[in-house]
Amino acid sequence: MMTVLLHERDDFPQHARARLTKRLRIRKAKIAMMNRITLPAAVTALLVLSACNNNQKPTEVTSLSPDPLASAIANSPKVELPPAIKAEANMRCNPGNSLVDVTFFDGDKMAQVKPESAAIATKLTAANPGDAFTADGGWSLKGDAKKATLTGPGIGTLTCEA
Repeated sequence: MMTVLLHERDDFPQHARARLTKRLRIRKAKIAMMNRITLPAAVTALLVLSACNNNQKPTEVTSLSPDPLASAIANSPKVELPPAIKAEANMRCNPGNSLVDVTFFDGDKMAQVKPESAAIATKLTAANPGDAFTADGGWSLKGDAKKATLTGPGIGTLTCEA
């Protein structure tokens, strides 16, 4: 189409018209060559790949096969999950106006206490819900997230309020 438009114009120089016509012919030849090469190459590649591993049966993955660990899972002891946090409180304690972080857990059988002087929290447990929480080393906690009495090594007996 470009060639037709150029040939119809009289004011376009002859040498420029010939150069553009030659470029268009070269471009059309390159496109035709790519089309001639691309299609046979694609067909050849598909034929070669389709012949690979035709003698092997594909591996089937299903959920119908027996679980190899089923007996081990059935015979394993039941695991008790840790209780969820019921309440957390930052308590101000007297005497000494010290600060204690207390975390109470569901079931009312476990609490964690961390006085401001301690680096890590101490886990306290109770035998029955409503009993005082205790731990080795002389730790004892009686109360709830609003008001509690805490006894511990190095801190004595403290009355704490949230």
